[in-house]
Amino acid sequence: GRAPSPPPSRPGSPAGPAPSLDGPSLVGTCLQMCPDAELRRRTDENEILRLEMPLPPSEGGGRDDNAHPRGWTLVDTAVKRFKRSSAGEVLNVPAWVRPEHVLERTCGYLEEWVMERDRQGPDPRFGGVAPDPLDVYQFVWDRTRMIRKDFIMQVSRARPHPSAAPGAAPCRVASDRRRRPLPAPEPMSRVRAPPAVRPPVL
Repeated sequence: GRAPSPPPSRPGSPAGPAPSLDGPSLVGTCLQMCPDAELRRRTDENEILRLEMPLPPSEGGGRDDNAHPRGWTLVDTAVKRFKRSSAGEVLNVPAWVRPEHVLERTCGYLEEWVMERDRQGPDPRFGGVAPDPLDVYQFVWDRTRMIRKDFIMQVSRARPHPSAAPGAAPCRVASDRRRRPLPAPEPMSRVRAPPAVRPPVL
C-alpha cells in the first residue's frame, strides 16, 4: 500500500528532519540569551516580562548601579524561557539552542542583573516599586530550567551527561537558598517547661 504522507510542518519549524540526539552531539549556534525567533514572537504577542526589559540609566546622567549599560536593548536582556518538548514540535534546532559558553554567560547575567532585583529598591519597570521576590524567584527558576535543557540537548546519549549546565546549578541553588524562609519560632505556649526537681525526702 501507499506509505503515509509525512505530517505538515508546524509554523516556524525548520524544513527537513530534526537532528537526532542518538548520534553526535548537537551543537547550538544561537549566540544570544534568547533566540531571534522567540524574541520576535514574544514581542509580537506582548509576552516580554518586565524583569527582562532593558533598564536604562536615569535621564539626569548620574550613576545608577542598578541600570543596564546605555544602549542595551531586548537583544541584550531577554532570556530564553522554558519550553517543554511536545509531539510534532522539535526544540533541538541548532539556531534555537545556545552553546555552552552562551549558557555560562546567561547564568552570569541572571546572577548579576536579575537575582537581587527585589532587594535593590524601586524599579522603574515596576512602577517605581521593587519587584515581588516571588516574581524574581520564578523568573530565575524558569530561565535556568531552559539553560539546563539547552545543555542536555547538546550532549550525546552515548555518554552520560551531568545533571545541569555549568553554572546553572549554582545559580538555581543560590536563588533557592535566598528565597527559602527561615522556620517560624515555636509559640511559647508550646514550649515545655523543664520538669521540676523535687528535694530529696529526709
